Amino acid sequence: SKFVGGTKQCFTQWFNAKYENDGTIWKSRFHSELAEGRHEAAGHMAAYDDMNPVRAGIVEHPADYVWCGYGAAVRKDPDARAGITRLISWITGHRRQVLSGENPAPLSPEVCFQEYTKILEGYGSNPGGTDESGKNLKRVIRKSSEIVELIQAVEAGKILSLDESVRLEMGYLTHGWALGSREFLKELVKNNPGVVDVPEHWEPHRVKGLKEELYVLRHFAKVQIKATRQEPKENSDPDGTDKPPT
Repeated sequence: SKFVGGTKQCFTQWFNAKYENDGTIWKSRFHSELAEGRHEAAGHMAAYDDMNPVRAGIVEHPADYVWCGYGAAVRKDPDARAGITRLISWITGHRRQVLSGENPAPLSPEVCFQEYTKILEGYGSNPGGTDESGKNLKRVIRKSSEIVELIQAVEAGKILSLDESVRLEMGYLTHGWALGSREFLKELVKNNPGVVDVPEHWEPHRVKGLKEELYVLRHFAKVQIKATRQEPKENSDPDGTDKPPT
């Protein structure tokens, strides 16, 4: 927290001096949560982050936001492409290994990118921009009425798929402290005595409402599930010709 706070303060001072700006430029505090890398947890956290600009109403499709990993991968950034390949290989490999009990063959980078795109585009068919080849992108933004219906369905006990859950702001993924399998969280507590402070008879808390079996370090009496604004904002800058949003 101190490192991020100092970095943001230094950047604000530089930015204000260079552009003759006054006041703060950061909208709110950041959230930090540890996610298990080689597991379904990595997919939920990555897709959730890449959908942040959509949930905020900045763009209608994450490909239009150049400062997220997926937006960079669409523009063929090699590091972003490699990251998605590793991510989907871990996620699908874990899932297929659980189902079959065997180590599956690795997927190609092209297939991994397509699989991740399906997760982000999991809803909608209306055009929401075009990719680098000019092909129409699916609309992934939701109307306010659709968001309300989805939240009501979750509260009534509906189990969400990954592509549905990334449409909502879920407290599990922002305030859960750590996200992953039961074994991962148990090892985390065991190997960090005095750092990870939990009650004597603590058990990992199962994330409710998700198809995948995920757990968080923190226990919730009632988790907050909501949606930030998803209607496209006026004068948005999806092509990145202006300065990055703050």
